[in-house]
Amino acid sequence: HELAKAIGHFHRLEPAIVHRDLKPANILKDKLGRLRITDFGISGIAARRMIENEKNDVTGQTGRLLSYLYGSYTPLYASPQQREGSDPDPRDDVHALGVSCYQMLTGQLSRGVGPDFTDDLTEIGVEQPLIDLLRRCTAHKIERRPKDANEILTSLAGMTTKPKIPEPAKVPVDSYADIQKDHDAFLRVLSVGTQKEDYEHPSSSRFNRCQEAAERGFAIAQNLVGAYHEHGLGTPQDSVKAIAWYRKSAEQGNAAGVYFLGVSYAQGSGLPKDDVQAVT
Repeated sequence: HELAKAIGHFHRLEPAIVHRDLKPANILKDKLGRLRITDFGISGIAARRMIENEKNDVTGQTGRLLSYLYGSYTPLYASPQQREGSDPDPRDDVHALGVSCYQMLTGQLSRGVGPDFTDDLTEIGVEQPLIDLLRRCTAHKIERRPKDANEILTSLAGMTTKPKIPEPAKVPVDSYADIQKDHDAFLRVLSVGTQKEDYEHPSSSRFNRCQEAAERGFAIAQNLVGAYHEHGLGTPQDSVKAIAWYRKSAEQGNAAGVYFLGVSYAQGSGLPKDDVQAVT
């Protein structure tokens, strides 16, 4: 809705400005969490003006810029017409918005809309009106798409979608009281600033038991397994595995998992340093 509203502003102008390269890489968040669309460098009105200038070029380079501008796009988000070199049209942006919305709903940034994309959305609980809208937005024939982003905005009015979030595995916490105890002991070591060497290294059987609980979805065990991997306690040190377990724990809302994942982002341990992700 926020993206359609922003792009719709440019589509209302006379002449309309078509972004022509809408994609996640060109969508940023400001400090208040508002979306900002960037990189209008190959927008339709700019391209048309430069192409007109090229027509009067007497240097013998005519055609080079035309080819460059009309060939500039990101294939995953570009409409069929844009890939064929047709003139810019607001419905090119509509197509890109449709693909981006599909990715926002599924979390799959490396995938575009395929023949069965509506099945993907149905499986995660997206409401049929939104699925129908995205089908129209990404239609192969340009005349089947909404005429511009403002029409998308109108269609979205009053529409809601509630994707199904898988329920965490039901784990009998009482069965893992020993793991809870180990987890609390490890946190105490960190909170008072003592050396991690003072923490009793888990035996292979204790580590395996913790791993079993983690694989069954016990968030506390997931966080502890992550810590074991990060610090090489009872298992070889492995920052990548540590991050994977911290993330699983954090996704279930475990406070310690959220904290350790944030610290990993802040320190660049096991993943690229990212202060924004560390805070969020």
